[in-house]
Amino acid sequence: MEQGADFDLFCNVLNILPTGQYHKLFGLFDETGEGYIDMKSVLLGLFNFVEVSRDDKVDLIFHLFDEDRSGFLSEDEILEILKATHMQTEDAVTAKMSTLMKQVKNPDRTLTLEEFQTIVKKFPNIIFPPNVKPQSDN
Repeated sequence: MEQGADFDLFCNVLNILPTGQYHKLFGLFDETGEGYIDMKSVLLGLFNFVEVSRDDKVDLIFHLFDEDRSGFLSEDEILEILKATHMQTEDAVTAKMSTLMKQVKNPDRTLTLEEFQTIVKKFPNIIFPPNVKPQSDN
């Protein structure tokens, strides 16, 4: 079963009143318009606005989206990360996915945590949109 929330649960989790502005925010994550959102995507999207080191963000993102706990990110898992961090059209996210996957050298088209960290350092805007400034790693 997929982990997610309807608008009421979304408001309860974030401890907010169910106002029109929050309904619009909810709508940004409700890709299908069915009134149900993936809370991982919400948390990841909001995570871009907290001050945490890039390495910590990359580690959390990897473990949050490695759904099968294989120690690798599959293409589907990477696509979900891009959808959650960019909130762009399917074509724009697919273009970013194509750029990222050109860096993958192994035949099974998966990324280990170390490979994911390397790619994010090489292409920081792939995971972190340009308008979001993650705290630098010292």
